Amino acid sequence: MNLQKLECLYFLSILSIFNLEKWFNIEKIVYSDGKIKGKPHPEIYEIACKNIGVTPQECVVIEDAISGIESAHNAKIGKIIAIH
Repeated sequence: MNLQKLECLYFLSILSIFNLEKWFNIEKIVYSDGKIKGKPHPEIYEIACKNIGVTPQECVVIEDAISGIESAHNAKIGKIIAIH
């Protein structure tokens, strides 16, 4: 099993442990499985917007990495919050 798959399984287990499944549609979660171009390419945000049926301008992204901020900007995300 690759690292990306393990990270996804870990995330899904956290959702279950804290009973958060009601807030997240598992089928719409986007994660890097090695097939999506890495940040700062905007692909991961473009897929996420498509999955939830909104335009990038309607989204808010919270990012802690410069490449993620650039990725969100490249995807034309409406609001980008950078945290340190």
